[in-house]
Amino acid sequence: TNYKSGHATDWLGVDFGKPTPVQDVRIYLSGAGGNYAGPASYVLQYRTGSAWADVRGQVHTPANPALDDLNRITCPTVVTTKIRVLFRNKLSAGPYGYVGVTELESWAPPAPAQIRTQSPRAPAAHAAGALPLPPK
Repeated sequence: TNYKSGHATDWLGVDFGKPTPVQDVRIYLSGAGGNYAGPASYVLQYRTGSAWADVRGQVHTPANPALDDLNRITCPTVVTTKIRVLFRNKLSAGPYGYVGVTELESWAPPAPAQIRTQSPRAPAAHAAGALPLPPK
């Protein structure tokens, strides 16, 4: 959480340690039983090497942050070493204007060489370590 941060923005990020494709980020925000108002908005950013930049073309589902539910960001694939979700806090919510994140996931499709086709008579198979993107 960003309990009592008092900042207009706070963020939560991931350092992948190597260039990694990012296309689908999922965030679960906690309402903490009505004790957190959640963010006013959020934006996905990626590290360009020396600075943070907003990911272009990102789509948020739902459009406004939802508490105790899936918040999904989809975008054209970006390859980066780090991502972060920058939250714009609801400072007007007073003592309840906190952001609690219970889960942050980053997904990308498997590389083309890892995708196998399924014959009409054989069960589906996936290459070792490659899983399809989970449904919403």
